Amino acid sequence: MRTTTFVVIAADGKPTYRGVPGPATVCKIYQTDQTYFAIEGLEHDSARAFFPKDVIAHSFAPSDAFPVKLSKARKALSRALLDDLARMKVEDKAAFD
Repeated sequence: MRTTTFVVIAADGKPTYRGVPGPATVCKIYQTDQTYFAIEGLEHDSARAFFPKDVIAHSFAPSDAFPVKLSKARKALSRALLDDLARMKVEDKAAFD
């Protein structure tokens, strides 16, 4: 939630793993420079090297205005997710269906 005076960011702590299970809870809130963001759902897929937090963190420059950061992150994540889903459809069709 964002207002003119503050921002509230929240995320669940339930991990979503593909492959070897990790910790029972995770933090899905990240910081890149002075920008914070949260991820829901599939936080990472190590089998296909799909790491949304890295895609988002590397999609914009620290000097970009907030709306520009948001637009760049959305576009980069959409591309990366479509690529990951296409690979999943080929490599692990049962999981995709």
